[in-house]
Amino acid sequence: MTEYTTLLVEEHDGILHIRLNRPDRLNAFDGPMHRELTDLIGRLRRDCGAGAVVLSGVGRAFSAGGDADWIGSADEDQLDDFFADGRSLIEDLVRIEVPVIAAVTGPVIGLGATLALFADIVVADETAVFADPHVGMGVVAGDGGAVIWPLLMGLRAKRFLLTGDRLDAPAALQFGLIDEVVATGAAIDTAVGLARRLADGPREAIAGTKATANRILLSALDEALQFGLDLERQTLRSADHRAAVARFRERNDRRTDGAADDA
Repeated sequence: MTEYTTLLVEEHDGILHIRLNRPDRLNAFDGPMHRELTDLIGRLRRDCGAGAVVLSGVGRAFSAGGDADWIGSADEDQLDDFFADGRSLIEDLVRIEVPVIAAVTGPVIGLGATLALFADIVVADETAVFADPHVGMGVVAGDGGAVIWPLLMGLRAKRFLLTGDRLDAPAALQFGLIDEVVATGAAIDTAVGLARRLADGPREAIAGTKATANRILLSALDEALQFGLDLERQTLRSADHRAAVARFRERNDRRTDGAADDA
């Protein structure tokens, strides 16, 4: 698994650690990283080999979600490929036989939050901030966020999906989005410790229990995921999305100009 350019993948003593590796973009998903992660997760679903998986990000963020610059400049074929992978990425993640533990720090946004929340266990340090701002970008939260947030929080999650409001780690724990909050910098060590405990446990019983519980997730995904992906793809053509991208780029330009002035 050394052929990936946007992921760091290491296995040590039966634990596979996957790290999203675009730290200069806060691990935001462009087409190549989305394709590579979809490929890797599909391979792990078919044959994981390890006893547990840890998913984290390089640098100060887990993931800032979709890369708005890449999405705004992508052609129709690139977007079609991106969305064609969307369903298999989430469903294969849920179907990996062994436990998947997300270790999150900093921004956990949009698709980044969706991926983390579909993990079996989510450990967040005190810097973690969760949000799904799809609507603020003029698009439907179709990548699975509108499935997993309500499953974890109940339908009160609609407030956060419709507004994009952020939740810090203690609030995310209170609302049932995550499993544990740890001190800053301790998320990965805690996740690896849990992974070690599970990898050393009765694997057949753990795998069967996970598969049974995840039938609920798969049923919800079968009902709603493709519906949401189709709506998200459709709204990428909307005037609201074009206006949101223009505002995003204007803010980035102002930040760049300010940095140049400071220099």
